[in-house]
Amino acid sequence: MLLSIVIPTKNRKVSLNRLLGSIFEQTIKNYEIIIVDQSDEKINDYKDIKKIKYFYEPDIKSLTDAKNFGIKYSAGEYIGFFDDDLLL
Repeated sequence: MLLSIVIPTKNRKVSLNRLLGSIFEQTIKNYEIIIVDQSDEKINDYKDIKKIKYFYEPDIKSLTDAKNFGIKYSAGEYIGFFDDDLLL
């Protein structure tokens, strides 16, 4: 079973990095992370991390549209949505 975690984000790189660190510390390892970045400037830190699919989409204006975009690229049997300022 693969879990897809969709994380919309906009101009909150520090919070997003904290969330990713928290996710990586979890015991469940069969997941993918889909980041939909709506920021003013592209965040390039995640391109080489295997579990992350990173999309820079500054033209997406709403949270709902960002989540729907993430769903399109998810491969998991289950999909969860995390806010970029969440800590687990």
